[in-house]
Amino acid sequence: MERGREVLAWGIVWTAFGVFCLTLVGLFLGVRWYMATATDSLDAHLKVVRGTVLVQESRRLDWVAAADGQDLPEGIRIRTDDTSQALITLFEGTTVNLFPGSEVNVTNLRRLRFQPNSIGLVLTYAKGKVRMDVGNGATYKRDFKVLFPEAGVTASLLEGSYSIDTDGPTTEIKVRDGGRALVKASDKEVDVRTGQRTLLGRGQPPTPPAAAAREMAINGRFQDGLARWTSGNRDVAPKSPLGSVTLIATELGNSVRFYRSDSNAAHAETYLRQEINQDVSDFRTLRLSLQLKLVNQSLSGGGYMGSEYPLLVRVLYRAERGDTSIVYAFFYQNEADNLTINGTQLPQGEWVSYPVPENLMSIDPSPVRILAVEVTASGHDYESLLKEISLEGE
Repeated sequence: MERGREVLAWGIVWTAFGVFCLTLVGLFLGVRWYMATATDSLDAHLKVVRGTVLVQESRRLDWVAAADGQDLPEGIRIRTDDTSQALITLFEGTTVNLFPGSEVNVTNLRRLRFQPNSIGLVLTYAKGKVRMDVGNGATYKRDFKVLFPEAGVTASLLEGSYSIDTDGPTTEIKVRDGGRALVKASDKEVDVRTGQRTLLGRGQPPTPPAAAAREMAINGRFQDGLARWTSGNRDVAPKSPLGSVTLIATELGNSVRFYRSDSNAAHAETYLRQEINQDVSDFRTLRLSLQLKLVNQSLSGGGYMGSEYPLLVRVLYRAERGDTSIVYAFFYQNEADNLTINGTQLPQGEWVSYPVPENLMSIDPSPVRILAVEVTASGHDYESLLKEISLEGE
């Protein structure tokens, strides 16, 4: 009997000791877990760049006008209309620029309570053009994600500069400077580096990384004939012949021929035009280049007013202050010493590749939206060939 009681007593002691040890271990692990996962929510800061910016707080249905300089808590939505722009600055220095017609949700702004340099940021993209400059990675251990619910995609962004834009059914993620984006949908992940982009579509995996530069002039090598282009004549003197725009085969391949003869010294302008209507407000570079041949011009230089050339390119665009254009013109002779405003002299009868030396984004006023590109031949008698036109932006 005594022996049994002794065994029972020791059993109770050791059981209690075991429970005590398990409690200590559980407490230790619980404290470690808490210290590793406990977070503090922080705010972002909103700057209204122009116009009226709207915000919608979490669990609210109404949108209200934002105040310049207000704080943005987790879960808040920010929206710009067609005339407004906003700048969001996250607590660790990352900036999010919302161009007109954009919307994002500041989903998560957290840092570990006991490791304040470890932060987690989540932004949910809804629509529009957004530029993000992710802050210095040396200061923070950052986990920054952008969610795309429509496409079922998550993008993890490292330090660097990025742009996001939607065009119809697809959304483009572009890595601008020094960044790297790991873009994942379902079981596919693509690694997008500086100078590259990927496209997202509903229910589709992200496309393989491709060069970020975008060609604005479609079918600029005329491989599809004159598809996407319109042509015609204007400002034709009464009872004088029209010029023609035709696709011909040359030693370089398909080329467009601008031709007019028997003008009897009467004016006409023959044109080839493509509507573009693309936003370039976030572009850093926009380069125009041509491959052309000047065959004949009966008027010297740029004609009497400096505006009649055997070949002229006009880029029509919208700036902040309204619609305007920039012109590049070409001629091969100026025996009459006429005006050559915006003109460049090239050799006659030779194919010339001509990259416009200036970045069109640096002109004043700078483009916000490219409206159209036009190639014209004008004057009296003229003949010129265009093999290629490119308007490439990034």
